[in-house]
Amino acid sequence: MKKYYQNGTSSDVEFMLSDEDEFTIYVMEDRYRTLYYSNDHLIREIDEELIDLYDKFRDLYFSNLDLYYQEVPNIPIGLGIGGLSSSVAISKNEYLNLNNEVMPQLPNLARHLHLGDCQYLISTVQNLLRAIEYCYVQYFIQISQIELPSDLLSENTIIESSSERSFQLMFFVETFFTKMYSVLDMMVKIVYELENPTIDVSGITKLKSSQKLWGDRKYISVSKTPNTIFEDCEVLRQIESLRNETVHNATWEFNPRVFIKVNNQKIIKRYMMSPDFEDGRLATVKNRKHFFSTDVTANDLLVTIHDEFYHRLLVTLKLINKKRYGQPTQEVK
Repeated sequence: MKKYYQNGTSSDVEFMLSDEDEFTIYVMEDRYRTLYYSNDHLIREIDEELIDLYDKFRDLYFSNLDLYYQEVPNIPIGLGIGGLSSSVAISKNEYLNLNNEVMPQLPNLARHLHLGDCQYLISTVQNLLRAIEYCYVQYFIQISQIELPSDLLSENTIIESSSERSFQLMFFVETFFTKMYSVLDMMVKIVYELENPTIDVSGITKLKSSQKLWGDRKYISVSKTPNTIFEDCEVLRQIESLRNETVHNATWEFNPRVFIKVNNQKIIKRYMMSPDFEDGRLATVKNRKHFFSTDVTANDLLVTIHDEFYHRLLVTLKLINKKRYGQPTQEVK
């Protein structure tokens, strides 16, 4: 079994420890390449809450669950997931024609399709979280595999490495933050849809949240709620700042590099640097936003933000699932 450490190193171990002092990843090279890491229980708890959200939307649009489950099998797959998945080869016009053909036989069709669009928001969050997890884990696995020629191990020093692997690691880091920000966008949409259900679902209906993004969180009731992802806090500002820097200015470092600390002819640490922040925003002087004056590494930043974001997301989802969102809109019986 392989063990990967927060400091960018790794080792072969026989057993897993449950009381680690710092972040570690265990990878078992079995059939499924199973892995475990510190606080990985959070992703499972979050997924359970997201699954409950599917039912939250279902109950908002169908008061008669027997009728709902009776009708679901009669929805053609071309309408059920057409326009949402590449597994169904259907064009826009074919979709509209099929909808017109089936509608007379299934009066609640539009309601089912609208519900599917709402639930698709939840699926998107689940997929985004999978991408975040992949980038998070791969960063620590990939950085630990950077080696140095033996002649560079002779001195106790810190060596800078800028290579294809460095750019790959920066890709993981930047994707980590952009996907995390997308979760914020989607959570605003989900809450907005729950708080503003569509009453008239007699035809194909656009989601009310279609134009709502993270910047519109003021329009939902849980905005600024303490301990949630909607609270104004340093971690959320860091996520927003790094996402914006990546999307609008390409990267947080022009030439990504990994720092490798050598001691007694052995690599004892591999890391990338975290840019400086001021109250959660990138420290800025006019056009310059990439200052690196502290000892905070990207390794440490990823772990800190990952843990707090996931704790806040879990609190947020539990809060949403406990709330009541009005009476179900009426289907045709």
